[in-house]
Amino acid sequence: MGGSSIGRNVFGVKYRLIGDLIYDDFPVVSLGLQYKSLRDTETAKAVGANHTSGTDFYISTARVWLDGVAHLTTFANVNLRYSNANHLGILSFGGDDQDRQWMLELTAALFINPRLAIGFEHRQNPIICRH
Repeated sequence: MGGSSIGRNVFGVKYRLIGDLIYDDFPVVSLGLQYKSLRDTETAKAVGANHTSGTDFYISTARVWLDGVAHLTTFANVNLRYSNANHLGILSFGGDDQDRQWMLELTAALFINPRLAIGFEHRQNPIICRH
């Protein structure tokens, strides 16, 4: 029995402003944007999506310390994303029309060895405002 899936296209561009991930005095600081669109717009609309595409803008900073926490290679990344996507929606473009807002994304990891890392990621979800 065959299944179907809802596909999406994601196109992005990222430009490094300053810094280096490891060797510079400054962390890498970049600006970027992502355009996302769903391939199956009929299904998206059937489950309540008002929009089937959207564009996010973000500023990102990242750093690696080779002799970091507990003498392990340590990675940290902080993003501020400017988006109107409904990240709680089933298709990332929910049924609520929302204003754009800044959202915080954090990632950190400790590399136990070259093939194993432990870490965490946090993504802030938008505050849904009802008018």
